[in-house]
Amino acid sequence: MTLIRRSTTPTHLGIRPDLIKAPDESWKSWLNPEFKGKAAILNIPSIGIMMRRWWSKPQGSTSTRNKGNMTKKEIDLTIKTLIEAKKAGQFRALWKDFNESVNLMASGEVVIQSMWSPAVTAVRTKGIPCTFQPLKEVIARGPRASACRSR
Repeated sequence: MTLIRRSTTPTHLGIRPDLIKAPDESWKSWLNPEFKGKAAILNIPSIGIMMRRWWSKPQGSTSTRNKGNMTKKEIDLTIKTLIEAKKAGQFRALWKDFNESVNLMASGEVVIQSMWSPAVTAVRTKGIPCTFQPLKEVIARGPRASACRSR
């Protein structure tokens, strides 16, 4: 038996408190027009879709019972919300790796984004203020291991 480490979605918004006031405690903060062109999101579809569902729900869309097993209607609505926000210029970037998320936040190009705790720490070690914004829609998530049996 082998354990394979896998990552799941970032569970908090990272913010630059020196550049913005703390947003409310919801994923909908991502879509606040105040942050237009200064927000970033994770660009890994397998885990990013759940985050996008979290922030589309507070925007008044339908409820999702299981974000890991969404219906076609829920997926379509989530993607529609994402496309509309992107076309409106809400996002500065869609990041794919740890260093990219750190660099976007540390440079000030982004003031609010989904972040893993080590990325927030990496920004702070550069002497740049960066904090987690706790979110009311989040359940406990983080690194996981999957058991695999080889033949």
